Amino acid sequence: MFDKIMVAVGGSFERAPWGWGLLALLVGGWFKLKPVLTELANKREKDLLQERADEMASMRDHISALEKRLDLAYEEMRVLRHDLANANHALDLFMELIEANPEKAAEHAKRVKVRRDAGRAQIGEEKVALARARTQNIVDHP
Repeated sequence: MFDKIMVAVGGSFERAPWGWGLLALLVGGWFKLKPVLTELANKREKDLLQERADEMASMRDHISALEKRLDLAYEEMRVLRHDLANANHALDLFMELIEANPEKAAEHAKRVKVRRDAGRAQIGEEKVALARARTQNIVDHP
């Protein structure tokens, strides 16, 4: 069968000699176009890789900013838990003092209030520090 195909192709080239010229042009054109097509494919791949690298760098920056915000949120939660624990402790202390000596309730209230005010001042300082950190994070990662 292969012989019959070769006879048909060979016969066509004998009847039309321009077929050899056309074949030479096609083969030559292929060899001329191959480096150009390869260069275009390489350039496209390089551009895509650079684009992905830029996107990855942008994502890393974004993830870093989100991690910083998450750390600040955890710190805010810690401050709130600390404030709540202080309030619970002050209330428990007040209740114990009143149960132990109900006649001195006003005096106990003053002592608990002094302790509570000191705790509030400490919590206020922590909140100011967190606000500064949050502001700095916004400035660093807009």
